[in-house]
Amino acid sequence: FGSENSTVGKEYMVILIDILGHAKDPFLQRFALQLGYKYLKMYGLDVKVLHHICFINICLKDHVTAAEALKCLMSLGALDDVIYLQALREEDDDTKLDYLKALENVPDAHLLSATLYSSMGKSKRVAKSMLEASFHYHGGIAPFEWLGIHYYERDLVVKSIRYFLEAFSNFLVSCVSVNYIISIYSKHGDPSKLRAFFETMNGRSAITMDVACSANLKAGLNYLTKAKETYDFHRALEKFRKVTDFSFERKIIEMVADSQSYFGMHGSASDFYLMCHAENGRFHVYPAVLYGSEIKMFKRRGGYNYLKTLRNVAAKASQSPMALYTFGCAVFDRALASHSVNNYRHCIFLCQQAVLVLSRCIALYSEVASFWITLGNLMFTVSSVHASFGSVLVPSWLLSQNKETQSMVLVKKHEAYILALRCYSVALKICKSEDMRKLINFYIGLTFRYAKTFYKESGDRMLYWALSYALDSCDFQSWQRNNLCGVILTGLDQFKDALEFFKDAMLIGAKEDARDAEFNLGIVYLRLGEFIDAHEVFMYRRGGDPMDSLVWRSYMLLHQCLGDRDTVLHNLWFLIYSIKHYPSFEQGMDYLRLICDSVPVSDSDSSEHLKKEMSALYDLPESNVHENDVRRRL
Repeated sequence: FGSENSTVGKEYMVILIDILGHAKDPFLQRFALQLGYKYLKMYGLDVKVLHHICFINICLKDHVTAAEALKCLMSLGALDDVIYLQALREEDDDTKLDYLKALENVPDAHLLSATLYSSMGKSKRVAKSMLEASFHYHGGIAPFEWLGIHYYERDLVVKSIRYFLEAFSNFLVSCVSVNYIISIYSKHGDPSKLRAFFETMNGRSAITMDVACSANLKAGLNYLTKAKETYDFHRALEKFRKVTDFSFERKIIEMVADSQSYFGMHGSASDFYLMCHAENGRFHVYPAVLYGSEIKMFKRRGGYNYLKTLRNVAAKASQSPMALYTFGCAVFDRALASHSVNNYRHCIFLCQQAVLVLSRCIALYSEVASFWITLGNLMFTVSSVHASFGSVLVPSWLLSQNKETQSMVLVKKHEAYILALRCYSVALKICKSEDMRKLINFYIGLTFRYAKTFYKESGDRMLYWALSYALDSCDFQSWQRNNLCGVILTGLDQFKDALEFFKDAMLIGAKEDARDAEFNLGIVYLRLGEFIDAHEVFMYRRGGDPMDSLVWRSYMLLHQCLGDRDTVLHNLWFLIYSIKHYPSFEQGMDYLRLICDSVPVSDSDSSEHLKKEMSALYDLPESNVHENDVRRRL
């Protein structure tokens, strides 16, 4: 608020007082009061500022000071402001409405009336007050949007779209109107109307950058989700590219690229990722790795025909790192999809192809961190598969860093684990972006977290390394980071610290994400002997999905801790039933150990019967039932 430009300073002060005064935080409102009094001292009495000061004092229940402000407004002749603020001071809603009826030409009064009628359940009066506000409202689109939302919430779609289109036609476009119009046309309208709306959007001269980006992005997604012909995919690509006409910010471009990747348009996505690299001196990590990729794969429409097309492109452009990388990532996506349904044989078959493609890509151009990260994720996947399947052939120079050697080496679980860490280490040296370095640290921490599988004696020391990397990874508000830190601390028997991380992960993550942290939280309560808290966590989880196999495993662990073997066996049968459609070798081994621990020693017939049931379920020879190299999960 420098004195060199007092006019601008005054305007900014008024705007700031208005914004902070309507905040629900009393601290911010008191700060707005201080600004208001400072304004009056610097520039003299002002109706707008006095209005804000009175409003804030009413919100803070300081009616004495509010009354003084009302007297000042009265002396300045601001009768409309006095009546409106006096209405706010009244406790009774009917009395408030009596005051507001005197303000026929004040839109804020009609909007407040609409709010009061809404709390009283008078729907028709709400609509009438909003209509009155729209007749007198010249500063924006709020009444039209509120009317649209009012009717939309009551499933009156025709009336709702009418007012959203009114807001769209007469005023500057906002994201609220655009999003509701798109939503209504998508669910209830004719697709041709939606596409016509998108075309109209692009022709608006008053459109803001945010709205333009949002509209074109939604248009592209609409074409993709309902695509039936090649034309639709081309239109989607055109809309995505139009986003960059309005904004070339890194986040916008990455959002476009992620959207294309989500629907399997890896070639186009790579172009946008390359833009990020060119403009920002970085190469964004390919999004479809490790987390959520198996879900994305089932939603993509390209299928194996798309994979075949990519293979042909890579064959024709065998010297293009981007073509090879795109193809390698697509194959790796398929491998992760197979891994998610425990088809490990097919997963390793695809991983072998992806290794050959990505190693060729790195041989051509080794200074891109994303290439090394993806290869590291791939090798980590190989190391997580059971030893019966977990081995691939890799070029020997990946192990020795000597590109002159051309032979192939068989890499098993342990070697794949080491190679994954080596790939992340190389990526960390190459990478210059701080955001990306944090992501690599997360992968390193995740990898070290499984150190006990391979290093029994030094496992705890490596867990401390994992914790160090995890704490310095990702975003501070990342649920994955907090969940990983909690898991590592649990492995180090630091249960109380782990509890806090799991609770934070549950608060930050979406519902489906938080379920992992939720299960881990229950396990830690069991370790601490707090069975009531553990039971509450497991019961809450059961409400989300009664047939979730982790629910039954949770109950098994709980009753096992309580020494209730009969209930353990009872829950076990439900567990076997719940996972029959998604059999997992690793889970089966864990459950079988629980069975053997739970069945009384004297009841040898029951024990043998359960072993046979589990062996049949997982199609395992009995000699492999007690393999010691299966990783234990919390």
